[in-house]
Amino acid sequence: MTERKVSGDPLTRALDEARQRASSMFPLDAFPPWLREHVESVAHRLQVSVDMPAAFALAVFSAAVGRSLTVRAWRGFEQPAVVWVVIAAASGENKSAVVNAMKRPVVDYQRGRRAREEEPHRESVRAHELLKKQAEALVSRATKGKSDVSMDDAQAAMREADEATPSPLFRLTFDSATTEALVKGLADHEFLAHLEGEGDVFTDIVGRYDSGGLLKQYLDAFDGEGIDLDRVGRGNTSAERVLLVLGVMLQPDMLVGVMSERHLKGRGLLERCLFAMPQSLVGRRDVRALEGNSVAESAYVQRLLVLCERFHGLDAGHQTLALTPEAQDRFVEYRTRVEARLSTDLTAIVSWVSKAQGGIVLRVAALLAVMWDENAKEVGPEIMGHAVSVMERFFIPQALRTHGDLRGDGSGHLLRQLGRWLKSQAGVFTARDLQKARGDLFPTADKAREALDSFVDEGVLEIVERPRTSALGPKPGKGYKIVRQSRQDPPTNTTAQNSETNGRLNRSDDLSGLSDLSAVTMPHGGVA
Repeated sequence: MTERKVSGDPLTRALDEARQRASSMFPLDAFPPWLREHVESVAHRLQVSVDMPAAFALAVFSAAVGRSLTVRAWRGFEQPAVVWVVIAAASGENKSAVVNAMKRPVVDYQRGRRAREEEPHRESVRAHELLKKQAEALVSRATKGKSDVSMDDAQAAMREADEATPSPLFRLTFDSATTEALVKGLADHEFLAHLEGEGDVFTDIVGRYDSGGLLKQYLDAFDGEGIDLDRVGRGNTSAERVLLVLGVMLQPDMLVGVMSERHLKGRGLLERCLFAMPQSLVGRRDVRALEGNSVAESAYVQRLLVLCERFHGLDAGHQTLALTPEAQDRFVEYRTRVEARLSTDLTAIVSWVSKAQGGIVLRVAALLAVMWDENAKEVGPEIMGHAVSVMERFFIPQALRTHGDLRGDGSGHLLRQLGRWLKSQAGVFTARDLQKARGDLFPTADKAREALDSFVDEGVLEIVERPRTSALGPKPGKGYKIVRQSRQDPPTNTTAQNSETNGRLNRSDDLSGLSDLSAVTMPHGGVA
């Protein structure tokens, strides 16, 4: 067998490392067989990574249990069983089709409930309108001093009409909304789910922030707190405890915009989300008409309909799943492991990990518990082990990509975007050269210089002092050059930091180009 030669080119090795980080796989063994089969069927039929329907399933199950399920780690530490999932995938990746396949039972349940309640609701509305007209007539007569009606009787009639105000028609899902519409919807129903294949909800949150306070309403609705909205001339709308589910798929360039939005920084919205950037299959998809497992998909719909009725039906009551002592031990072990990583590889996402380390993993555990047993009364060690696996094997690596690479705190995403341009630079180049070539990514030379300096830290580039070539030439300044190494020579040991980086990255074959990185989804619609 011929021994494969390993490239000594730091840029090539770093690009391969970036590609390897993009291939995290959702641990499907955390799901019961019937759900696993459905996820695999959807992924096969739509030719997408299983990560996409698997991650979105958590948002769908959050919608199915609503506000009726809580998980308790120990006394004083309880969480609602609701998670927010944000998935980034490029245009043409069948995002909407995946969303529709996964949320179908929730939509079917809502449609069925509304159809059953529509006629009784109309009757209630008509009866209320009649009572209100009668009460208004009595108030009018009492105001005019008619002897047959006292003001006390008129006011009692108005109270009776108010008490007879019909409940709104059942609603479980909603689309984009104004602040007033969202708050009224949550006040009316106490729970809503936004499950969509577009990222317009973030546009709503950011675009209406200054005037509508939509961000605060979302944050409160994640934690199960009360909401309150006062509008001049429109009265007060409030509710003591509401919950909201967010399950969204959007394009990577929109996610980049969300990550850089100044109104969201430090406010906790992004830290509440579970992120996923499934590996793209574009270029490798089977383009034939494919059928899924109809039996598995039908079973999925039926099971979710039963779950929706259990937690949203007229007889639904609130249920709390407590962790067993063994599950508590696994939970503490997980938190201890993650805590130790906060000073090493998780430094860039400390604020996100603070949520994932505690409340979010509990919420995932509760959802997994009812997936395996809709009548679950507690969370045992096996279920907690599955929840920990989902976080450590999938969502934490994915968070490093989104909060690090997409936000600009890491270099992997930039390497994938700039790899071809960097390889085309035969000699010394400057930050201004990069800014001129990729002004879409770097509006100023300072921003380009920050990116290039990060590649220097990775041992991909080296700094070269660029002298003045002539009296009229450019001023002396800072230039960059790709670190070139032969295949036969071992990596240089210029610094301890570069040696460590090279050792970490030196495990891949030479990339003939970046065409094989087409499977990696990138923002701005670009290909590295």
